[in-house]
Formats: sequence, structure tokens, C-alpha cells
Amino acid sequence: MKLKITDTSWGINRMNGKYGEKVCGEAVLECTVGDIPGFGSKGRRFTVDEAGDGAVRISVHCANSAFDRTWTIKEGEEAVYRPRSFDGGHFYTFRLIGEEKE
Repeated sequence: MKLKITDTSWGINRMNGKYGEKVCGEAVLECTVGDIPGFGSKGRRFTVDEAGDGAVRISVHCANSAFDRTWTIKEGEEAVYRPRSFDGGHFYTFRLIGEEKE
């Protein structure tokens, strides 16, 4: 199994009020327990806590541990982490894919 991560930045143009998104990072990684390198910012990091049997458990660790979250994702499913923000930021999509479905 592999984990596909998409980092999308989003924002609201203050002049015209329009919403915009842009994919700024994407990776397909092996599901191994430990830190997920290259994703997260401003005191935020992601880890794979458990992997196996068609599922993986992912956690986000924030500078303020009150905002930590954990997801269990099954093969073919996805989870979205969208930190609270009012006018822009990043959100992350995690999708568990099989070996043959890259």
C-alpha cells in the first residue's frame, strides 16, 4: 500500500472576494511507521502511527497539542485535514492506494 498526500494552498482575494486553490505539493509514499517528511508547516508535522492490513493510521501533531488529530484510512478511502483559517492557508488530502493503482 502507498499513501498519496496532496498539499493544497487556498486563499480569498481581498480585492474581489474570489476564492482560489492551487496544488503546491503532492507525493506518493510507502506506508511506513514514522514521520512523513516534507509536509506540514508552522509547528505542524504528520506521522504514520500504524500501517497494515488494508488500513493506515495517520496523525497530525501541532505546536499546541489541543489541535492534534488522528485518522484511520482504509484502502481506497481518503481523509482531509483542513486547519481552521479565515482567509487562506493549506489543507491536506490523504488517500490510501493499492500497489497497482498509482
